[in-house]
Amino acid sequence: ETVIATTVAYGMPEETGSYSMDVEPGIYRVTLNTEGYRPSYVGDIVVREDSSPGTLNKFLMEMEDAPYYPKALSELEAVVQSILHRAESAASEAEEARKRAASARGPRGEKGDTGARGERGITGPQGPKGETGARGPAG
Repeated sequence: ETVIATTVAYGMPEETGSYSMDVEPGIYRVTLNTEGYRPSYVGDIVVREDSSPGTLNKFLMEMEDAPYYPKALSELEAVVQSILHRAESAASEAEEARKRAASARGPRGEKGDTGARGERGITGPQGPKGETGARGPAG
């Protein structure tokens, strides 16, 4: 029998948020560490020799006090929902600001001074001779 008093393991989530860890049979205390938030104790899990692979929730729900769904996990879910809501709101507000900026016009100002007349430029070359027009009635 192996006894480990204290150890720490880290699992970095993939792009989808999923992760996996291989652990020895034993009793584990699970704490979630999310950047920007205090560490949150989720609960204890038991991994037995004959345990089949499963999700963290599956192992948490196997504990005797599982009917009391881990408070920390529900708090984390609330934080995730809050972050998603704020991100959606920010995206919506940014789009609205972009639309307003594209069509923004201030009040019409007073007509400005026309300014001084410039110097007369040089006369350009004479153009080509045109074709003779139709003959009019004799008079």
